[in-house]
This record gives sequence, C-alpha cells and structure tokens, in this order.
Amino acid sequence: MAGGLAITGTTDTSRIEAPVTLKAYLMCAFAAFGGVFFGYDTGWMGGIMGMKYYIRQYTGLAYPGPDASQAEKDAFVLPGWQQSLLTGILSCGTFFGAIIAGDVADRIGVAGPLLLAA
Repeated sequence: MAGGLAITGTTDTSRIEAPVTLKAYLMCAFAAFGGVFFGYDTGWMGGIMGMKYYIRQYTGLAYPGPDASQAEKDAFVLPGWQQSLLTGILSCGTFFGAIIAGDVADRIGVAGPLLLAA
C-alpha cells in the first residue's frame, strides 16, 4: 500500500503496553463467573421446565394417566416458544437485578443499621 504505515512486532517484553496485574486477573475472573452463572441459571431453568409438576402448575393441564395415549403424553410439554420466553425473562431478571442490586443494598443495607447504632 503506497504511503501506508508498516506495522511490525517486537520481542522486547519491556515494551508491553498493558502489564498483567492482580487487577487484570480479578477482572477476568469476575467476567468468567458471570458466564458461569448465566449458564447455571439457564440450565437450572431448563431442568425445571421439564418437570411434570411445573408443567401442570404453569399450564393447568392434567397429568397424563398410565393408560394415556402417546399423543396425550406428547401434548403434556411446554411449547418451545414458552420455554424460550421463560428463559429470556429469567435472564432479563438476573441482568436488571444485578444492575440495581448495589443501589438497593446501599439504600436499605446502610441507613437502618447506622440509625440504630447512633
């Protein structure tokens, strides 16, 4: 490329722009735990939505009896759109709950004990 800038690398480790510190490790650990908790929540919700008791409570359908046809047993499930909607609502709730949790804890958790201690 005419008149362009040539980018070259170096093996000089003293020229590292962002040194790896304890703060960097902690930031990576917290980000990783966020992903772990998101996967845990989604997996937990998926297990709950497969339980017969939850399906009966959520939909109001009667349990299929032991002599029920295969079609009746197949109908006793949550449709895919309901499963994805419930999982999405759970994820939204955890997201917004994490955003406001600090402010709520500051307002509720600090004022009361300080007033009682005075």
